[in-house]
Amino acid sequence: MNNRNTRQSGHAAEDPAPPPRTLGAGLRVAIICALMLLVGYTAFTAIKLWRANGTNTASQPPELQARLTAAEVDAALAPVRAGLADAARTLAANPDRPLDAAETVVRAADGKAQGAAVIGLGEVSAVTGLLPAAEWRAALSQITAHPRVGLLAPHGEVPPMLYLASSQVGRRRLQIVAAVDLRAAMGDKLDGRSAIALADGRTAARGADLQIPLPATALARLAKDEEVQLKSDAGPVQLGGHVFADGTLLAVAAAPMTPAATGFDPRRWADGLISLLVPLGAGLTLMLVLVRQTRKAQEAGEALGESERKFRMAVEAARCGIWEWRLDRDVVSMSDVMGVMMGWGGGGAAHGGDVIARIAPEHQERVRQALRAAAEFGAFDVSFRVERAGGGSAIWVDARGQGFEHGPQGFASIIGVALDVTDERYAEHRAQQAERRLSDAIGSVSEAFVLWSRNGRLLMCNPNFREAFNIEARLLKPGAPREAVEQVMAMAIKHRHRIADRPGASEVELFDGRWLHVSERQTADGGAVVTAADISALKRQEADLIRNQERLEENAKALAELAEKHQSASA
Repeated sequence: MNNRNTRQSGHAAEDPAPPPRTLGAGLRVAIICALMLLVGYTAFTAIKLWRANGTNTASQPPELQARLTAAEVDAALAPVRAGLADAARTLAANPDRPLDAAETVVRAADGKAQGAAVIGLGEVSAVTGLLPAAEWRAALSQITAHPRVGLLAPHGEVPPMLYLASSQVGRRRLQIVAAVDLRAAMGDKLDGRSAIALADGRTAARGADLQIPLPATALARLAKDEEVQLKSDAGPVQLGGHVFADGTLLAVAAAPMTPAATGFDPRRWADGLISLLVPLGAGLTLMLVLVRQTRKAQEAGEALGESERKFRMAVEAARCGIWEWRLDRDVVSMSDVMGVMMGWGGGGAAHGGDVIARIAPEHQERVRQALRAAAEFGAFDVSFRVERAGGGSAIWVDARGQGFEHGPQGFASIIGVALDVTDERYAEHRAQQAERRLSDAIGSVSEAFVLWSRNGRLLMCNPNFREAFNIEARLLKPGAPREAVEQVMAMAIKHRHRIADRPGASEVELFDGRWLHVSERQTADGGAVVTAADISALKRQEADLIRNQERLEENAKALAELAEKHQSASA
């Protein structure tokens, strides 16, 4: 990407040619050797198993069942994990509104989370869902001891609930924790002879048919891919295990073991010959199948390579950059689109320090913090501005990724995508400017003004509205319910007179003697705009006019009476 990086040219390397479909010499030798070993081993093993009383499992391998169970659990927990990631972003943006973050988890979990809480600094900041705050506080020390995943046992329930926790957010080191009833979340997808356990050996959920205990020592051996056999009332049981990708959970499956069939009469030479030829034929057949499967695997590899190439072309056609950051070597590999975003002419590899140097100085530390968090927790999500050399226009980039190759020191690599969101950022900036101009314009209006959403929530109002009805500013925050605000308004109104020929219009007399003309009209999106104009002067003029008219009528009446008396006296 520059003269000092590891890229050899300004463009990504061309895709390598697909491998030939013919079998190589090394593969042919390997097949011949394997065939010879298979013949001898198959014959020896067949005779040995024919004469001995061994054991075998009666159903599908428990390791396969454990992997299937792990896939089902991953699918059940995926909405919860996604909700935790969204909630962490919500909490980072609004750290003073932890309840919004907790509710984000419950909504995203689609009914699979029994509740959620925000914890930090040894206290529970917000709680939502079915579990009360007391249960969360009781389990606070347990959650702190196992910051990523663990078990809750509210009211001593068995089996306990599984909890998943997000990474720590902000300076207050807040965490969002979701409680999941794993059996309820799995429904009927948890096999009767399967179980889910934590890395420390505690069992989170088990199937109805799994009646044997699961010792922590047995679970530890399963986590190391060792074979485990246990005794039960129904006979010996073989266990299989599969560790989840993040290393926090272990799927366990059990299969009963049954005696193998015995037989074979050694006195019959023909039977012995058959016992030798049958495995040999099976080995030859297996070799043919192996060759065929090898060819299919090669073809599948070619198809996969072609699919990956098309996928890469489609992603880059959408102006989406692909990158991989090797944290152990601090080297960043980038696609052509990503290289162009970062200010180089094409894709390639560069040192991490050179990449960060291209980022705006005020955003570099943010990217470093995101890298450190991704190395520990796996998730990477950050936005930053890339400066252009020579004073060109800067661009905004949203980068998201996921860690893989997890080891003792954390994730060794992060792979992800990046999008150029410059237009969206500028559009957002223009919208904010327009909103500020609108707010300034509304503030300069002489009338009282208030805007309600279609859900009856306060969107904005000007100071004249607050002063007209003597409402405290803390009650007029955006999002305040209209019903509550109008209850406060009613306390300042003495009388209200509806205007018959004008729907939504009325005249109100306040307790302080002022008169307001209130008008309400619907907005295009179903909301409402309410304005109130001070008509106190007009009302005073109207009252003076009525009093003058009454005096005029009284004077006319008096003059009429005098004229009548004068006429009577003249007669």
